[in-house]
Amino acid sequence: MSLRLLVLKLMSLTTVLSMLLSPLSPLVGTALASAPSEAPAVAPQSATGVLFRTTVTLRQPTDRARLDKLGVVVLETFAAGGDETAQVLVTADQLATLARLGFDPRETDSVTAMLDRRPNALLAPLAAKARATEVALATGDTPLFRSLEAAAEPLTDLRTTVQSLNAEQLAAVTGLTSNDDDADGLTNTQEIWWCTDPLNADSDNDGVSDGDEVAAAKAWLNNWTDSYPASGKPFPGWPPDHPGCYDDDYDG
Repeated sequence: MSLRLLVLKLMSLTTVLSMLLSPLSPLVGTALASAPSEAPAVAPQSATGVLFRTTVTLRQPTDRARLDKLGVVVLETFAAGGDETAQVLVTADQLATLARLGFDPRETDSVTAMLDRRPNALLAPLAAKARATEVALATGDTPLFRSLEAAAEPLTDLRTTVQSLNAEQLAAVTGLTSNDDDADGLTNTQEIWWCTDPLNADSDNDGVSDGDEVAAAKAWLNNWTDSYPASGKPFPGWPPDHPGCYDDDYDG
């Protein structure tokens, strides 16, 4: 794969997490009930890592082949509601591509975050490589986007490491326990992206769980529903009131 193609794929990461996985776009902010006009920016890459285990939906017979073409490592597949679902191991740029292509990534966990809590000797080399990649990209406030060409090489190296994992190591990744401290259906990783509280299942105290509100928001963003979520945004307050979320236009 050429460097130019890798750079193009990395560019998609600047938009995808803000639409399908991460905080709502400015357009959504104007439409969601009581939501401000500017959504919080995606958290710095160092906050969530560069290697993720996520679940995607395979709606078409050709979707599995598409995953293979993207170099995505499939951990397991299973039937869910008439569709086939796959749990996959992906780098940050692959995650962005999957969201952009409509695979609907969800239940997304940072692999290093899971291993920080429950270390696994089999996966120690993978964790070390992922953390080294994070360090290589950690330049400035928005490390992954500072130099796309510079980011391509570390992510390519990490992807090579992932694709070389043996069956025992892949099984160990599959068996890692997800970090969802408040059991609201959003992993702690996703809570960072959505600016919700990982220790409070209903961050904005409106009687609807964060997981349900995010699912409703994503359904609307994907045009799966006709109207915006009745309960509005999932996150409380507005940056900079919530630590780690940004107020890019400095309007409070």
